[in-house]
Amino acid sequence: MLSYAGDQFAQVAIAILIYGRTHSPFLTALAYALTYLPPIAGGPLLSGLADLFPRRRVMIACDLFRVGTVGLMAIPGMPFGALCVLLFCTVLTSAPFSSARTALLPDILPGDKFVLGSAVGNITYQASQILGFVAGAAIVGVLRPGKTLGIEAVSFGISALIVLFWVKARPSPGGKERRGLRFGRCQRPGSGSFSATAYC
Repeated sequence: MLSYAGDQFAQVAIAILIYGRTHSPFLTALAYALTYLPPIAGGPLLSGLADLFPRRRVMIACDLFRVGTVGLMAIPGMPFGALCVLLFCTVLTSAPFSSARTALLPDILPGDKFVLGSAVGNITYQASQILGFVAGAAIVGVLRPGKTLGIEAVSFGISALIVLFWVKARPSPGGKERRGLRFGRCQRPGSGSFSATAYC
C-alpha cells in the first residue's frame, strides 16, 4: 500500500510542482501523461525480472531505487527535463515490483487463502490509489511539492523495510527455460509454482 500510494504522491506533487514553475497547463499535462507511458514501454520487459531473481529481492530493489529517484526529484531547482526522466523511471519500476508481489502470493497464501489474499490485495490497491491522490493533494497544499516528494521517498524506504523484515526469503524461481514473455500469471509447465510472466 505504501508503494502504490507513493506512486500517486509523485504524480500529484510533480504535476503541481511543474505547474507552479511553468504556469503551463500543457507541460503539466505532458508530465502527468508520462506516468502512463512506462507500463506500456517497459512493463512487458521488466516484469520478467520477477522470474529471474528472488522476488523479495526484486521488491526491495525497486523500492530502494524509487527512494533515490524521488529523493532527487525533491531537490529544489531540478530542471523540467530531469524531473520528467526521474518520474518516468519511478513509475517504470512499479512493473517489476507488482509482478514480483503477485507471483509471490501463491507461496505465501496456499490454497483457498490465495483467493482471499488476492481479493484483499485488489481492494488495497484501489484504496491506495484513491488515498494516494487525496492525501497527496492535501500534503502538497500544506508542505508544498518538494517536501511532499521527500515524504514519498521515505514511504518507499519504509515499504522496503517491511518487505525485508516481514517477507520470508525464497530462492529465485529461475527462468532459463522461458522462451517468451507476456503479461499475466501462469503456472509453469510441469510444476505447481506460479510465474510472474507467461509462456508463449
